[in-house]
Parts: sequence; structure tokens; C-alpha cells
Amino acid sequence: MLFGKRKEEEQKRLEEAERLQQQLSDIQKDLKKQRMAVENITDEWEDFREGEESRIGELLDWKNQEDNFIQLFEEYQEQLEGLKKYAGNGDKNLFQQIQLVEEKLEKKRRMCGISQIAEAGRPVDYDLHEVIQVLETDNPQLKETVAEIYSPGYIYKGKVRKKAKVSAYCVKEKDTDERE
Repeated sequence: MLFGKRKEEEQKRLEEAERLQQQLSDIQKDLKKQRMAVENITDEWEDFREGEESRIGELLDWKNQEDNFIQLFEEYQEQLEGLKKYAGNGDKNLFQQIQLVEEKLEKKRRMCGISQIAEAGRPVDYDLHEVIQVLETDNPQLKETVAEIYSPGYIYKGKVRKKAKVSAYCVKEKDTDERE
């Protein structure tokens, strides 16, 4: 009986050892799968990060290119303004042709998100205008009003890229002798 009991206990221990060995083997397989999954996720994350860095580089390139195009536009516009002033002093046909070009360009500017700051007769806005000359007037209604645009300014996508250079009116101060 003792021998039978021992044999039975030995059999149970063997079965328990086999069961534990099987569980250990299953756990090792699961760990191997999880390690492979972590490695795959790590590889995917690295690929994603590299792709993001590449896209950031591309966006910076696009931003630089956009800035260059805006600067090119500003230079062309300055030259056109110069031609317009020159033509206004003599050649009426050239002046009219430049006005037609400007009308055509205005639509394209709007489509690109560019608006021009070039209206005389409006109140001075120091966010939009740089006053480079002050003109005295007796008319108090003209106080701080844009008299003339010397160089137009530009707003691009809601931000002022260049302020308009203008002259503005100020009301002439009366002499103290005149007041008495």
C-alpha cells in the first residue's frame, strides 16, 4: 500500500510537473509573440517618426518657397507701381494699359489670399500704414486721413506682410495770436 501510494504520488507529481512544464512552454510562446509584437510596433513607430521628419522637412521647404514667391510678388508689384507713376506723368496709353493689368491681377491676388493696402482717403491705421510725410490742413475732418499712397502695402493670409507708405493729414494748429 505504501508502495502504491508512493507510486500514485509520484504519478501526480509527474503529471503536475508536465502540466507546469506545459504552462511554462505556453508562457514562453506568449512572451515570444509579445516580444515580436513589441518589435513590430517599435519598427512601425520608427518608420512613422522618419516619415514625420520627412514631412516636416517638406513643409519647411514649401514655407520657404511660399515666402520666396511672396517676395517675388512684392518686387513685381513695386516695379509695376513705379511704371504706373512714370506713365501717369506722360504716356496716357501706357497708364491705361497698366491699370488694365492691375485689374486683372487684383482677381489673382484675391484668389491667392493677398490684399493690397492702397486706398487714400481712409483713416490712418498704424498696423497697416507707415506715415512717411505729414501734410497740414485746416479741415478737421481730414485729421489723420491718408492723403496719398507712395508705396502700397500687402496683407497675406490675414497678416500684414508690408505696411503701405503714405502721407497723412494733420490739422494745422492755430497760432496763439489768432486765438486771442
